[in-house]
Amino acid sequence: MAITFAERFDGIPDGALLELGNEMFYADTRAVKGKEYLVLPNGKEISHLSGISELSPNIAKRMESPIGWDWLDSVRNEERFFALLERARPLA
Repeated sequence: MAITFAERFDGIPDGALLELGNEMFYADTRAVKGKEYLVLPNGKEISHLSGISELSPNIAKRMESPIGWDWLDSVRNEERFFALLERARPLA
């Protein structure tokens, strides 16, 4: 999901709004490309995206790191992991 979001986020211009996904969970809240805040359905801006703008360049690096993201250890040798890693590399 993070890779799909990062691909979508990288593909829009700065200042554009990006849906976060399932409206049931996010209630039409959107991320603003190039900014560190979210826009709620009522137009109110709330800050801190926890570095979402830095997510894209770091996904592949984090996936390949031998420390951190330990929850990936059980799938690191699977074909689906390598397929996702190949999708993440161009985002760097």
